Amino acid sequence: MNGLLYEMVKGLSELRLGFKGELTMSEVMEDMAKCLYSEKLPMWWVKLGFASTRPLRSWRISLQERYQQLDDWINDPLNIPKVVDISKLFNPQSFLTAIKQLCCQN
Repeated sequence: MNGLLYEMVKGLSELRLGFKGELTMSEVMEDMAKCLYSEKLPMWWVKLGFASTRPLRSWRISLQERYQQLDDWINDPLNIPKVVDISKLFNPQSFLTAIKQLCCQN
């Protein structure tokens, strides 16, 4: 997820500089601008993130919810939530495996 967020910030910053005329627009930047204009995900973000058929706005909201869930766990790692939204996990299989191992240890 960190790689995805880094590339999003980097790409959008470069695109902003390109629109200002401070940076030469590359083909990648033009593709990103077209995707953003048409409410589609840039292919590079899909490769780094999670597959989705949602439009850009809905995908961004889902990404923010995923980030918030992970941030909550990082801030309080000893508090295991009673309910987990598995659809917000990047790799739910590893989470389920960890839960099974924890239950078997007890």
